[in-house]
Amino acid sequence: MNNIKWIFKGIIIALASGVFAWFFNDGLNWILQSFGLATFPTNPLTKVLSFFSIFLFMTGADLMVNIRAETNNYKKEISDSISTSLITNAGMAIDNSLLRVIWPGLDVNPKSLLRIIAITRSLIYPLTKISGRLLDAYSVVIERDIHAYAENIQKLGSDGFSVDIADHIETSKRLARDANSYVQIQRKTFLVPDEWTSEWRFFVDWMSQHSIPSKYIVLIDEETLIKNKAKLESMNKFLTQRRWSFLYCNLDHVKDSLGGKLPTEDNVEVFDNEILKIQGLPKGVYQGGIKLNMRFLELAKNDDFRRFLQTISNFSQEYSLSLYKTK
Repeated sequence: MNNIKWIFKGIIIALASGVFAWFFNDGLNWILQSFGLATFPTNPLTKVLSFFSIFLFMTGADLMVNIRAETNNYKKEISDSISTSLITNAGMAIDNSLLRVIWPGLDVNPKSLLRIIAITRSLIYPLTKISGRLLDAYSVVIERDIHAYAENIQKLGSDGFSVDIADHIETSKRLARDANSYVQIQRKTFLVPDEWTSEWRFFVDWMSQHSIPSKYIVLIDEETLIKNKAKLESMNKFLTQRRWSFLYCNLDHVKDSLGGKLPTEDNVEVFDNEILKIQGLPKGVYQGGIKLNMRFLELAKNDDFRRFLQTISNFSQEYSLSLYKTK
């Protein structure tokens, strides 16, 4: 489009130069006189040169105008880009700096930082609605809830905090969202789908749809393996149809390797071989509005769990009917 525009303008300038040279055939001398230079006698050659001189003069003038216009456009684009960048990044930088003032050890990825900023704002925003005169009165309730909030945070990283199935699944989804691998170590067997909640079945489908490599390891003894064959078959069918790996691990072998004691008797979920989610076992099935104890650990800081997971990995095998041939 720009090339056609330049050609069209060139034709217009050429026509204008021809018309000017026709009616003002001494244009060359006029240009020379304008710059204080000696003139030529008027003849056919000077008329032709007059045309070309006027054409070049007008082309040069047009070029200067276009250069100036394009320069202004680029300056505006650069200015807009800088402004956009400042608007986009300055707020994040300020939020990041302010958070580091109150949280010196903060070292998180951009996605986590956005989540922290959103949580911080949601905590602070209600306070802006309280008038100064009533702040002391409101503080009685606020301080009590802050204390409970701090206790719950501490529990999640130590003894655990009780949550319902919906929160349990949502935490797993958020941890799995950016993970490259997922492993669950389950201590019970279930008749699927009857004894699994719709939330958990949805999570299994969700993991498959997002192509996150997932393993489900049943850690049980041989007696439970034989006794619950029908349940294990139903679990295997449901999971493998959704591209999960379903494995069996002999509990007695793991206990023997770890001196007869496990670091936990609860279920364990592993995300990227880095984050552990420890989830309490239900008394029966995962139904009936139950609540489960939940806590989080970092694998790098827990040698016992590292040995536990490595041992399970060593003894785990793909579930199949051949497991029952020697029983």
